[in-house]
Amino acid sequence: VMSGINGDKTRTFFHCRGANARLTIDHIRAVDVPARIFHLGYLLLLDEMDKADPEYGVVAARALKELQDRGYETSVDVVSEEGDRFRQVILPCLKYTDYLIVNEVEAGACCNMELRDSDGKVDIEGVRKAAGLLMEKGVRKMCVIHFPEGGFAVSKDGVEHYMPTDMIPLSEIVSSVGAGDAFCAGCLYAIHEGYGLEDMLAFANACARFNLSSGTSTGGAPTLCQVNEFLGKDQ
Repeated sequence: VMSGINGDKTRTFFHCRGANARLTIDHIRAVDVPARIFHLGYLLLLDEMDKADPEYGVVAARALKELQDRGYETSVDVVSEEGDRFRQVILPCLKYTDYLIVNEVEAGACCNMELRDSDGKVDIEGVRKAAGLLMEKGVRKMCVIHFPEGGFAVSKDGVEHYMPTDMIPLSEIVSSVGAGDAFCAGCLYAIHEGYGLEDMLAFANACARFNLSSGTSTGGAPTLCQVNEFLGKDQ
């Protein structure tokens, strides 16, 4: 994927499907590792996984169900795109998804909601409603919605937390490419290590913040020690 920042601060992505287009359920069935969480990233760019399935709705849902049956927890991430495929592809996957981590554009598309007002300000109450709706639609353990201004998480037992980010000046941001992925990775690490919602969101926000210092999607990735030092935690 290549990304460029336009004059109005929006991003244009030039994408070649490549291996993504050839990833099939058989590749996922062949996975046999001692990891606990299986993360399926970039639904809507996975041609074979996005295809219709007569029993599960889409092939990805069948794959996620099989992973859960084999003892893996499942995590899902999607891409931001315009169109009506969100509900067609994503909704059938939700009841086989333990952790859904998406941005406010993707959450809004799944729920047919607008999560920013006419002035571009994020609607926190709308985000809360969208997260609850996604849980109702089947997400099993946790839904996290992230956006530049912060992150919101809700767990299956109804516990929720919103944590705003400590916004930094635009002049200090080299690029936002990959910041959402960094946030997602931070969430998954925190989930794996048993963090509570507040600590998880703080950790994920910090991962995204470090990412803003690089023009590439991975160049700003910090070490665990750097994140903990930033958060004022003991090593």
